[in-house]
Amino acid sequence: MHMNGNEQTRARISLIASMVIFGTIGTFRKYIPLPSSMIAMLRGLVGMLFMLGVGLLSGRKLSLKAIRRSIPMLCLSGTLMGFNWILLFE
Repeated sequence: MHMNGNEQTRARISLIASMVIFGTIGTFRKYIPLPSSMIAMLRGLVGMLFMLGVGLLSGRKLSLKAIRRSIPMLCLSGTLMGFNWILLFE
């Protein structure tokens, strides 16, 4: 796949922004007086609300059937991601 100049620039800016955000997690964590488990839960909640908002604004409909079918994997991946974040914030 070949990208034009604008796409390459956008991709580079997105990569840089994501690395800056990821790289500042420790600094922000240092000044938040909450346990790591609470920060991980709040982070997941904010992410869920953001994704729900993006989904609603995009006009796409949620497939409840697909969500129900994927519940075991969603729970497993959410649990593992939560443990990952707790360990990251410690």
